[in-house]
Amino acid sequence: MDRDDPLAKFRGEVQKALLEEFTADASSIEEVDIDAASSAAARRLVPINSIRNDLSVRKP
Repeated sequence: MDRDDPLAKFRGEVQKALLEEFTADASSIEEVDIDAASSAAARRLVPINSIRNDLSVRKP
């Protein structure tokens, strides 16, 4: 992946913000609301398969 790719940088910033948001008050993984984090990620991030053409399903 190109380190100068603005979309990759944006995704990284959103991922970092999500991580910080959902782990701010947690002292262990059990305290993280995984369902809420997953829903937030789905709302805030463009699906990776829509920006990476090398992730298409390959048929034999």
